[in-house]
Amino acid sequence: MTKPTIAIYARYSSDLQNPSSIDDQIGLCKTLIDRQFGVKRPVAVFHDAAITGATMARPGLTALLQASDAHEFDLVVAEGLDRISRSLADIAQIYQILKHNGVRVWTAHEGEVGDLHIGFKGTMNALFLKDMSDKVRRAHRALAEAGRATSSVAYGYQAIRGITDERGRYVNGLREINENEAIIIRRIFREIADGIPVASIAKALNDEKIPSPSGGRWRAHSIRGERNRGKGILNNELYRGWLIYNRTRKVVDPRTGKRRYEINPESEWGRTHVPELQIVPDELWDSVQGKRPRPREKKARVSRSTSHIDGPGNTRPLTGLVKCGWCGGQKSLANAGRYICNNYRYYNKRCKNARGQQEEHLTVLVFEDLRDQIDLFDDWKKRVGNYLEKEMSGRLNLIAEADRIEKRIERLIDAIERGVTSNTITVRVVDLQQRLQDIRSLPEIPDPNLSTSAIRERLSTALTIMEEEFWNQKYALPIRNLLALVVAEIVLTPKEHSRRGETVRIKLKPSGWPEFYLAIHAEWPKVGRSTG
Repeated sequence: MTKPTIAIYARYSSDLQNPSSIDDQIGLCKTLIDRQFGVKRPVAVFHDAAITGATMARPGLTALLQASDAHEFDLVVAEGLDRISRSLADIAQIYQILKHNGVRVWTAHEGEVGDLHIGFKGTMNALFLKDMSDKVRRAHRALAEAGRATSSVAYGYQAIRGITDERGRYVNGLREINENEAIIIRRIFREIADGIPVASIAKALNDEKIPSPSGGRWRAHSIRGERNRGKGILNNELYRGWLIYNRTRKVVDPRTGKRRYEINPESEWGRTHVPELQIVPDELWDSVQGKRPRPREKKARVSRSTSHIDGPGNTRPLTGLVKCGWCGGQKSLANAGRYICNNYRYYNKRCKNARGQQEEHLTVLVFEDLRDQIDLFDDWKKRVGNYLEKEMSGRLNLIAEADRIEKRIERLIDAIERGVTSNTITVRVVDLQQRLQDIRSLPEIPDPNLSTSAIRERLSTALTIMEEEFWNQKYALPIRNLLALVVAEIVLTPKEHSRRGETVRIKLKPSGWPEFYLAIHAEWPKVGRSTG
């Protein structure tokens, strides 16, 4: 019998596992090949390290299937079917591809793999994945209900090590307050309660060279965070003595293997009271939360699978603002949801900048920068008030013009009723009516005498709504128009001395904010109602 041409596939799923697992699997397969087929060396070895078996998006597996299409071997050997895939659908697809290419599958655990193995073992492996996920969730719930953390150590706390249970096993998830960091947390809450802007607090902490939770510089976002996800200093309910769990769930895209975290309904969240871990008094916590905009109920977002397409039917709010730092050309969204230079994509790589920036990441940076600008500027009353007073003065002239137009229209209509027939008169009446409609449809000018804090709050609330509705196509064009009033351009430049990544520089229009303040009462009615 002709000896087969053989390839080996090995995989382990977690970066918490021993990387030598790959070498152990390959060694086992080589022993099997030698004993079963009398072949000393495989033609190729394919492997994937620290990648789940629940996805097809694995470099080693992809290379294996491509080599199979090229008929480079006629037998694949692995430790077990679960190494190839734990997904019932994926293992069936992989098996059919290999079978179509005339490639057999042999494993140390199952022997030669047939249709029956695929059906039975594929089902068992899929059930194993679900059972493992259920066990992890149950374990996390039990830990949280016992007042023990299920995640990494939050800023303001430190892990307690060396505690064992009655069986001598180490107890994980125990925390205690780190008083040095707790002082910073209380300071932040007190200053927010006193009305100090978040950006000013971050700047002061950096000036005093106080390390941030990541060990680097403080950013406003690390304080403000994301309220619905419980991220950021102001949103961590552990500081008020409550441990929150089951807030999010992990979702894996079966096509790409990419992970994302979806927020569970609040009714499914778990809460455990841990008063020994409380850092911020209840009164201070309630005072700070009362000063912040209330979280709004989010509507369904537009599908991300089509959100990258530019065009009349699917406008993206940042379109036209994003520029390439090398050639100065426009950047637009490509299929992967990244902003890519048009001169690179469409004009024979006239620009060499092939790097891209994810739309979601860029959106966070833009809104964070705009919030910082709102927080840092001191005299909004003067800046916006002067602009509104000029607008109001001009509006008085327009009102006077409207009165004159009405009288002219009345005179022309009287002439027509007296029997004067002329196409010129009719056209003139239509033109005057259109001009009158344009004047009367102008937005109401807000009160120019509001305080700086009131104006700041209106601007911040508008940004919050815009960010929440960013993916909703119904509001894409109004958001785009509003952003264009403030943002001159967003310049993405490849990082020097690095093969990947881009710097982001957001240029603002010097006179954009007053126009933005007026426009939120007109260009997007929803923002106008929400900001008063």
